Amino acid sequence: MAATVQDIRDRLDALASTQVPDGVITAAIEDSTIFIDSVKTTDAASDLLDLAYKRYATYLSYLSYAEGISMQRGGLPEITKIKLDELRVVAEIMINKVATEPVSLSVVASGELQLGLPPIAGESESSAYIE
Repeated sequence: MAATVQDIRDRLDALASTQVPDGVITAAIEDSTIFIDSVKTTDAASDLLDLAYKRYATYLSYLSYAEGISMQRGGLPEITKIKLDELRVVAEIMINKVATEPVSLSVVASGELQLGLPPIAGESESSAYIE
């Protein structure tokens, strides 16, 4: 069964589900389908494949949401980063259940990645944002 916009909204938290436009979710579904289809085994179980599509599309949708939050606030709240990491891990687990070889969705494993924009001039930095 193909993932729908509503399937992804149901997997996002209440705030993100109202702030991510349908077009962004549709693009995430398309991207997840193309990527997973390129790494899946020929005998992948259809229920696991369906879940992999949905979980990866959810991660990509939340990633777009997090980017918007970062642009609005000049940084990424710690809780948003934690949720993003958890969604990535779940997506990675599901993709690896159907993939021909191990797949990693980690961009930077060392933790040196700086997320968000620099603080706005004249405003104090908040410990709620990642530097």
